[in-house]
Amino acid sequence: LISDRPIQKALKMTYLMIEDCPVCHSKNRDIYYNGTAGNYLNKTMDFANYACTTSSYGHYFDLMKCHDCQLIYASVQPSAKTLEDAYSRIEDHIYLEEENGRVKTFSRVLQDLNRFCPRKGQMFEFGSYTGVFLELAKKDGWKVDGIELSHWAREVALNKRGISLRESLELIAPGQHSAYDSVVIWDVIEHVPDPLRMIKQAANLLKPGGVLGLSTIVLDSLSARLLRKKYPLLHLWKALRDA
Repeated sequence: LISDRPIQKALKMTYLMIEDCPVCHSKNRDIYYNGTAGNYLNKTMDFANYACTTSSYGHYFDLMKCHDCQLIYASVQPSAKTLEDAYSRIEDHIYLEEENGRVKTFSRVLQDLNRFCPRKGQMFEFGSYTGVFLELAKKDGWKVDGIELSHWAREVALNKRGISLRESLELIAPGQHSAYDSVVIWDVIEHVPDPLRMIKQAANLLKPGGVLGLSTIVLDSLSARLLRKKYPLLHLWKALRDA
């Protein structure tokens, strides 16, 4: 899946050449977008580039299209350890300033989810950040749980919303598997190097008949076509509508 050839290490930032599709492992690919990062590997990386409100969307490596499953993925990616270190260090105060907009967006998302979940039971969220969505769900009658790597975001969720988030799936007791009526992954899965693994983890947490809520980047969407190079292209992988 990933070659063992580290390209560069600086400030604990290790980059890897991605030679196979992260989902189907095919090597049958072509360049979909030429990257803009250039010699970005030789520059000092700021962990703030991984914050939700980063303005670094214009810096990305060549994007490859898998001809077998249609996935779009970055040809060069940070290692899993680098990503974990980066996301654990994030502090994103601009996100708090824009919270009213997040509340409006997540309120609509929760309404859509509730249409598929007539009985509000246990909910688990991957990548809860500061807990905005879980707070809305809790007020709406859900019993909420979630995971978040950022130490800062977990503190905000606890101190501002009274929601205690896990920092690792390893903290989930075996008896909690297949315990959740809904698992949600909002704009998170494109940030992980192994998206299929996250889907399997979500399925493991869901009760039989439970509902998975997921949103992600779609490169041939209307917003992507309108925004073009300003669309968030720096994520590890993206989807097409027919993928």
